[in-house]
Amino acid sequence: MGILNLHNYKNTKVPEEYWDCIADYLSCCENEINDISEESYSNIRWNEKKVCFQALLYSLGIPNGIHKQIEKEIRCPECGRKIELESVVSINYGYQSKRTRQKLEAKINKDVHGKIKNFIKFLKKYPMLGLLDDTGKEIENAIRSTKLQIIDNEIWYRARKPDKNNPLKIFTQKEMGKPPVDITPEGRFNHYGQPSLYLGNSDYVCAKEINDGNFQVICWIQKVYVKKAKILDLTDYSTINKLGEYPLLVAGLLISGELEEHNEKHKGFYKPEYAITRFIADLCRVNNIDGIKYGSAVRNETDKDSINLVLFNDNCYYYEGEPTLYSGNEKILARCGIEDDEIIFYCPTQK
Repeated sequence: MGILNLHNYKNTKVPEEYWDCIADYLSCCENEINDISEESYSNIRWNEKKVCFQALLYSLGIPNGIHKQIEKEIRCPECGRKIELESVVSINYGYQSKRTRQKLEAKINKDVHGKIKNFIKFLKKYPMLGLLDDTGKEIENAIRSTKLQIIDNEIWYRARKPDKNNPLKIFTQKEMGKPPVDITPEGRFNHYGQPSLYLGNSDYVCAKEINDGNFQVICWIQKVYVKKAKILDLTDYSTINKLGEYPLLVAGLLISGELEEHNEKHKGFYKPEYAITRFIADLCRVNNIDGIKYGSAVRNETDKDSINLVLFNDNCYYYEGEPTLYSGNEKILARCGIEDDEIIFYCPTQK
């Protein structure tokens, strides 16, 4: 850990904003670099690069006229020693990436946040009339121009809870498909009576999804192979470049969190948070997009990579083998009862 925090430089002749810029990138001085071997440097500071200190100032857009003053005041955050303009310093790329992304997200929010909020309010009142709103039309054009992902020969998973009326029933492959039209409930990416196949990228994700975030339960899992599916990927915006590939309005929706909203208060049929996602699903269907990949609404800090996939096209997947029982805990006794009666499943040993 360093001994100086350049963000705390106050009451100097150098404006505070410049210290903030330098603090975000500067890791250590030349003396600190020379104290370790070249091999150790690459291991200890694997995400850093050696540059001339004045070159760093230029790259940060700090005016040349203030460089000498910075040289008088600057000290190495690691050892406190003086840094010359010609000194070699180590800079941290992680800070640069984070700062650039923050700026990009701030710009996106400034440009489209209000439009998105107003559009969602409109959809809650008129869920079937999204294209009458100018923002709805913009989102349609944005989705048409978004680069699609092709998923081919990937394994995904489908889950079902045990039968309430017959908890000991063994499900077959045929029973792990989409529900019939007349009993299809409303979902995040489908309307009533509009069957869609919801999948997870692991059996763990599927178990959490169908059990309100709890994976330590018994459920049936079916392995599904997805082939040549054209997918709208609403998950791959982890880097600046990837976020920048999305049209502005889609990028705004991604970073807003609206597409993954999960309101615990909405236990019944009323799901206003689904208005925007169902609108997007309709746009995908009408534009012959096979499905949507999106982040799980029940994920937490320990499983950020929990991903779901909803498929609209029956021709881009097939089932492999028969369904199997799954539990997040191989010793768990899952309650799958009718009213107050308890019927116990013993989960088979996991391999």
